[in-house]
Amino acid sequence: MEVPVFEFSHIGVKGESREESARFLQFLEMVLGFQDTVKMPTSHFIADNRMELLNEGGRGTLGHIAFYTPDMRKGIEYLQSKGYEFDFDDVRKDAQGNIRLIYLKQEFEGFSIHLTTRKG
Repeated sequence: MEVPVFEFSHIGVKGESREESARFLQFLEMVLGFQDTVKMPTSHFIADNRMELLNEGGRGTLGHIAFYTPDMRKGIEYLQSKGYEFDFDDVRKDAQGNIRLIYLKQEFEGFSIHLTTRKG
């Protein structure tokens, strides 16, 4: 089976608490100078959307690592052929009902892995 396209999308850092996440965000913005923060209800995207700082909670012991694939079906089928399992109970779909985000069941080094059709 041909290997589909996979690209690093972003890393999601899971905060221990809302306060700890706010402290880390302040460090990134005020000390390191990141000004491209995109604030969302559950997280903030920083560094050209390559880092997601979760306010609290989320998947993975430490957070998650996201990989972009332009063809979700091929990406899922390929990884399944290698023995990896997906959590089909917790997917995000687009308006047409196509999967746009799905997590593997396995963690690696404390991080959940998800595929996404969102680049960067």
